[in-house]
This record gives sequence, C-alpha cells and structure tokens, in this order.
Amino acid sequence: MPSIRLLYLFFGFGLCSLGAVSAANTCVLQATNNTFGSQEEVNARLQGCTDISGDIYIQEGFNGTFSLPGITQINGKLGLSDVTIYANNSYTTLYGNTSYAGLKAVILNDLVSITGRIELYRVQGLETVSMPVLGNASNLYVKSAKAVNLSLPQLSSYHTARLEGAFSSISMPSLQTMNTTWMDLGYSYDYLFNFKTNALSLEFPLLQDAVYLTIMGNFSRISLPKTTNITGELKVYNLSPITMNLPALTDVNTLINAPSISIETRNGGISTTPVSVNFPKLLKTRYFSIRGPVLAVSLPQLEYARDINIESTLAIDCSPLQNVADRALSMHNAENSKLIFSCSGDYTEVEAAKR
Repeated sequence: MPSIRLLYLFFGFGLCSLGAVSAANTCVLQATNNTFGSQEEVNARLQGCTDISGDIYIQEGFNGTFSLPGITQINGKLGLSDVTIYANNSYTTLYGNTSYAGLKAVILNDLVSITGRIELYRVQGLETVSMPVLGNASNLYVKSAKAVNLSLPQLSSYHTARLEGAFSSISMPSLQTMNTTWMDLGYSYDYLFNFKTNALSLEFPLLQDAVYLTIMGNFSRISLPKTTNITGELKVYNLSPITMNLPALTDVNTLINAPSISIETRNGGISTTPVSVNFPKLLKTRYFSIRGPVLAVSLPQLEYARDINIESTLAIDCSPLQNVADRALSMHNAENSKLIFSCSGDYTEVEAAKR
C-alpha cells in the first residue's frame, strides 16, 4: 500500500486506520500534512473525502483557483500558510504580499459548513471568493488589493466578518444573523493604494439582528430592509453620496457598550450631491451623528436619545430635528435630562475632512 500523510477515521466500526477512506469519508489533517501547494495536490490527497477534521492551509506560490471538490464540512479553519503576513500591519505591506500573487480564486462549490475561520489576508492577486452552498461560518476575513467578487448566496449566519481592500461585489442575500461586520473598502487606505472601484450597492435583504456594523468605503446604497435591532453600533463612513434604507430599525441600544449611529460622507472630489437620511421606525439611540452633504434627516418616531449631532456642508433646516429633540426630552425627561443636541450647516469640506 502506498504511504499517505493523511489519517482517515473509520466511524462505521469506531476504529482508526491509516488505510483507505472510510464509509463516512472523514479525513483528518494533522499539522504536518495540512498545507497544499497546488490544486493537483489537493485533488490527489483529498480524493474521496467529504468531511475534513483539522485546518487547511494554502501554501505560498499556489497558482490559479483553489477548490475542495466534494468537501462539504470542515471542522477547522481555512487559511494561508505564510503566517508572517498576519503580523505586519504597516500600510505599505498591507495589500502587497507577492507570495500569493498567483492565487486568483477560492471557489468551494460543495462546502456547506465550516466551524473555524476563513482567513484570506493580503492576497495580492485574489479576484473571486465563491461558496455557493455555504450555510454558516464562524469568522470570515478577506483582504485584497484586487477587486474581489465575494459571493456567499446561502450564508445565513456568521459571528464576525472583516472585509478590507477593493471589492467589485459583495453578495450575501440569505444572511439573517451576525454579531460583527467590519468593512473597510478603501476608505482608510485610498490615498495610499488609489482604489478606483465603482460604488457598490450593499444589500442584506434578510438580516434581522446585528450587534456591531461598521461600513467604510465607496457605497452608493446600503439596504437593510428587515433589520430591527442593532444592539451595539451602526457606523457608516462613505467616500461618495449614499442612499440608506433602514425602514424597520427600531432600536440601537445596549446597557453595556455605548451604542451609536454614526454616518459620515466625504466627497473626495467625486460629487457633492445632497444626501437625505430617513429612519422611519427608529425609537431609541444614545448617540446619533451625521456629517457631510446632508440635505435632510428624518426621525419621526424617535423617543429616546442622549446625543444628536448633525453637521452638514449644506444649508439644512434644523427645526424638525429640534422638534425631535424636544419630544424625546419631554417623553423621558428623567433619562433624557442630559440630552445634547447640535445641528449646523454650511461647514466647509476641509473642516469635515479633518474630523
């Protein structure tokens, strides 16, 4: 029998063996044999496997598309073997890891579930991440200088997603629950890397509840039509004018961490098109801040707030917001007795950029 570097389990008889794949088709990967340098190696070593127990690493120098044919379950994480790239956070090397310049796509057509992280950090050439039947994941980290097409059409839940760099599309139409989402699509580093991606439309049509949601970058639209509760923070920092759709949001509140809604737009020389923000069902928030070319803000149902701050580059009518603040103060006088309200217009774009 030829030697192999995988340990396969016979679940049918409760025995361990170094022989062929068992009826359960579960393959166990150890630290000495969990790195793959080519798709040919993946196909040869994981032939017949349906489940993986252990971590899987993509080796430096991998070229083309990484896939796991027939693998439906990973009890471990999927990442890159060059762990040194996680340690260096300097701006100049953030998206320039040439060790993975040849890795163009990660396409896992059969993967349904993964218990550990998906970590695809600083992959210089990555263009596509597609997992068409993945239903749940622990943590998802993708960072790339290329315009990545991220497609997760069946993903219904995850704990944390961190997306950084340039993305051509982000599709998670089935997402219902998540803890934390942090996106920085060129907002923090655009002056260094000169990202020129088109403005994205970000939509989570089924998302109901979240804890922390931070969205930074170049978005034309953010739509959360069924999101009712964000128990931590909602923050949006955008490079261009944006339309926001949050018709069901009623509560942005927590007793442990100071919750907030923070929305900022800066035109970056692109446009000064006015922005209108409407939260038709928002009842409670402690901190509400909007800066940029804001034409109007509507909070018709707001009952509780501690700090409302509106700073617009345009001439904005603050009287409706003053009425909102007065109403919140009168309805909950004891708790809102220290409500801070600020609304101003016509501050310069230079001033806004410094904030």
